[in-house]
Amino acid sequence: MPPAPIITTLRSGDTAKQYPFTIAIIANPILEAPWRSDRFIEDAIVYNKQAFDDAANYINVSLFGGLPGQKEELLGNSSVSSAEIRVVSLFLHRTTCK
Repeated sequence: MPPAPIITTLRSGDTAKQYPFTIAIIANPILEAPWRSDRFIEDAIVYNKQAFDDAANYINVSLFGGLPGQKEELLGNSSVSSAEIRVVSLFLHRTTCK
């Protein structure tokens, strides 16, 4: 039996809500490359959980304007408080993708 996907909470969001607004960062096992080519290849990220975790953390920080010197705050200056938004990552092991 393949291992279960690993779901990691990067930002809790509004824990008082049963279903808070959620952003999911997913290790996609297959990519269309080049775009709109109808050709699909494996995404190498499914072989490297640490690289995926690093990328997911970077995305989480950058979405809320947390990078050093970052001018744009995509969700940091939103009508929805950043404290309300949950961010999770979903990593699929290569063996899960077969």
